[in-house]
Amino acid sequence: MLKKISQRFLLAAAVLSVAHFPAAHAGTNVSSGKDSKKVIIEEEDPENRAWHASLTAGYQSEYMFRGTNVTPGAFGLGFADLNIKIPGFARNQRFFFEAWAGFQHGSSEYPGDPGLKFGSRLPTSRFAGEHHRLTEVFTHQSAFQELDLRLAYSVDIGDYLVAELGNYAYLVTTETRTKRLFKTDPGYIFVANGQDRIVDNVVRDGEGEVEDQLYLDLRLNRKVFKDSPVLVIPSVRYYQTIYSNRDDAPYGGYLVIRIDGEFQLIRGEGRPTLSFNPYVLQSVSFEDRTKVSGGQTDFYTGWHHLAVGAEIPLHLNKNFSIGLFGEWDHMWQSTPPGTDHNEIYGGARVTIGF
Repeated sequence: MLKKISQRFLLAAAVLSVAHFPAAHAGTNVSSGKDSKKVIIEEEDPENRAWHASLTAGYQSEYMFRGTNVTPGAFGLGFADLNIKIPGFARNQRFFFEAWAGFQHGSSEYPGDPGLKFGSRLPTSRFAGEHHRLTEVFTHQSAFQELDLRLAYSVDIGDYLVAELGNYAYLVTTETRTKRLFKTDPGYIFVANGQDRIVDNVVRDGEGEVEDQLYLDLRLNRKVFKDSPVLVIPSVRYYQTIYSNRDDAPYGGYLVIRIDGEFQLIRGEGRPTLSFNPYVLQSVSFEDRTKVSGGQTDFYTGWHHLAVGAEIPLHLNKNFSIGLFGEWDHMWQSTPPGTDHNEIYGGARVTIGF
């Protein structure tokens, strides 16, 4: 396992060793990179200051993480995001620290794992269990909170590329209950609270999940476009899981190929700036998740999901902006419970710079 991880990050070491020497000018690209987990909300520093920070608060109608709806049926997700940029060892280098927190609004409900085949009888330890068969299973998620921490090192490679090597730590806590519904057999009379079925609560989960990933990002430098009102930034980012507290977690990789655009609709000194920022991304899994085929569970490698979205940010001044965003996700492989092959969500955010 360690050999596979080291091989996948050999490229990262090579890139950063070449890029250690300073370029003529420092770049200004500080784009985020959690693929479609959240819309790019890190604010570009208009003054290209060595030290810069931004604080964002927002809401989105669904919480999509890599094509999966994590809060199906809930009333969206509230989030806050803190980004800090500090100078590196040379003019073309910089460090970033990010803390992102999200919490579910309302409750979420979706089909669950029954642990039994549909049609199975209720365990005989329950009264009249031999007269009831499993017909429906669902999971009720009453709470979901997540905290993500990112530490990254970014460096310009000449005048055209930016390389970034970083680490993401994900901390997730949920409160869920899985319910199995057992329907009464035809012809059998069972009266319990006036219902013809038994609800069997089998799972209660309040434990936390911890995962850690390294990533390498290569993208086109924004300064290539200088003062142009139109920017097109292609990027490639690779994630590698290095730790998880789940015993069944796959230690795989995840690749994101992305193109970001920026079209300034209103621009000028001393007045608000309005932009239209579309993006498209395609992700690829490298044994970072499991699939069930022929009754057997195996690691999955192949196309994962496609996302197309856009944000419309309005910069009222260099330190304050508001924005609307939306995204369409299409899952190429089989979807987990609660997620459709095609999902659409949107939201809004407010950002303050320091």
